[in-house]
Amino acid sequence: MATIGENLRTFIVGSTAVLDVFSGAAAPEAVGQTTEPENPPSPRIWYGRAAQEEPRDLDGNGGLVFSTWDIEVQSDDLDDMLNITDAVKGRLDAYAGLMGDQTIQGSFVNDHDDDYIWKSVGADSGVHAAALLVQIVFNS
Repeated sequence: MATIGENLRTFIVGSTAVLDVFSGAAAPEAVGQTTEPENPPSPRIWYGRAAQEEPRDLDGNGGLVFSTWDIEVQSDDLDDMLNITDAVKGRLDAYAGLMGDQTIQGSFVNDHDDDYIWKSVGADSGVHAAALLVQIVFNS
């Protein structure tokens, strides 16, 4: 069984709207979980898990996992960054169904607050960037 991170990456890369902005085969290398290559391609999507919890009752029974992710979209081109950000939002926001081999009960996307601390780009990197906060609820 794949992890939620692997399934999230496959789900993002599987979006026609996202792939349309990337140049063909570059898309798989341009979407990375918690790592940033030395010379990252542009455009690029970085994502990492911010938190995950599975609330349990007093008997120790769970059932639903609440997983929170940071997604950062970067590009040298402003229009590419905006188009990819919109495509990722459209793909994930209010989604319920299969994501890889996991059943997603709900996925919700918001823009990050202004005080968000960037994980993949520095303040002086010179790229256009957008940060999203994604909450995914799935069966354990």
